[in-house]
Amino acid sequence: MRIFHANGGPNLTSSWHAIGNVWETFYRDGAVASDPDHYIETAPVVPGSVAIAEIDTPVPGPIKLVDHALTRVARKGLLGIINVGGSPEPDIFQPEPA
Repeated sequence: MRIFHANGGPNLTSSWHAIGNVWETFYRDGAVASDPDHYIETAPVVPGSVAIAEIDTPVPGPIKLVDHALTRVARKGLLGIINVGGSPEPDIFQPEPA
């Protein structure tokens, strides 16, 4: 899937991170005409800029999108959750029983 992130600023850099996954393809500054980076875990998105990221979702479950300055998650609610559906893939990942 492809995800777009905009940092309206005005002052703080976002350290964009997908908990439970990595950015398989990452376009810094939204530069889709440039060669992308690959397999990025956390990436800075400066104020007034954007980023475009693509991730594979080989197993079902939640992927949490956060700013790695986690006080922004806890105090300001900067959290996105993508719930990936599909069949379990125990050869790739077996979650603990509830």
